[in-house]
Amino acid sequence: MFLGARGPGVPYVLGLSQGVFRLVAARNGSGWLVTPPPVVPAVAGPARVVRGDAARQPMPLADFERQVRALAGTDR
Repeated sequence: MFLGARGPGVPYVLGLSQGVFRLVAARNGSGWLVTPPPVVPAVAGPARVVRGDAARQPMPLADFERQVRALAGTDR
């Protein structure tokens, strides 16, 4: 979940429900998957997003974390 805040108030979810990502256990027991996977464009600038695109598959949590860190500009 990605949260924002204004002052000392209660945090709120960024982008309405777009800041919420659900985790499910992988069927093979290898960890967690982010589902549905985030839409991360392969190139900078505008990109077309296709609703229900069959190419979007659940993403391993470690890959999701790497993408978030890369987009945020930190490698921690």
